[in-house]
Amino acid sequence: MGMTTNAYVPGLARPRPLAPIDTVEARLRGFIDGRIFDRPTLVLDCDAVVAKYHALAHGLGQGTLLHSALTAHPAPELPRALAA
Repeated sequence: MGMTTNAYVPGLARPRPLAPIDTVEARLRGFIDGRIFDRPTLVLDCDAVVAKYHALAHGLGQGTLLHSALTAHPAPELPRALAA
C-alpha cells in the first residue's frame, strides 16, 4: 500500500520564487570568469541559497525548524542573507 508524503496546510505563505537556473548560472559565471582562485573555492549565489532554504522550509510545513552549520562559511554574507 502506497503512502503519500505530501501535505497541504492552509494559510502557509507561498515560498519565494526560485530564479531560473540559467539566471543563477550566468551570475555565478560572471563572478568566476573575472577572478583567479589560488585554492579550491566554493562560490554560492546567496539569493539562490535563501530561495531554496525558504522553499524547503515551506515544503516541510509549520512547526519544522531548520538548522544549518554555518561554520563552513567564513564570509558573513550567507548567514546574514538567511537571517534577513
